[in-house]
Amino acid sequence: MVVSYFLYTEYKTYIDTKENSGAEKVIETGSLINDVYETDSFSRLALLTIKQEDFDTYIQKSDSLYRKIENLKNLIPDAYQIQLDSVKSLLILKRDNIEELRLLKLISEQDNTLDEILKEFKNMDRKMGALYLEDFIKNPSRLGRK
Repeated sequence: MVVSYFLYTEYKTYIDTKENSGAEKVIETGSLINDVYETDSFSRLALLTIKQEDFDTYIQKSDSLYRKIENLKNLIPDAYQIQLDSVKSLLILKRDNIEELRLLKLISEQDNTLDEILKEFKNMDRKMGALYLEDFIKNPSRLGRK
């Protein structure tokens, strides 16, 4: 009888531990999914506004996301850790792509400004009497090299 009671209490403790661990996994996983969506929205904001503050917020959110993935890996079996590593590597790749897109957009905006300045110089030359091929022919690119 005493052995049965002891085994029952150990079993109950084991089940309670398992249930709490499972609940913690569910909460952590749900929190991780929420953070992925939140980080994604900050990435879009960082690309749209090109403000350094928005980009810094995105970097902080993605770093926090990587830490959460590492914390979740401690709660799950080894077989599922590989999947989390894959998710983390995809998120790192996405972060690299966003950094490159942001850089391209910044460079593109700078190029547009230079094009605007050159266009203004050309308009100023026209006002001063300079003539260009476009003044005589609508589409000079059709003419070719000759």
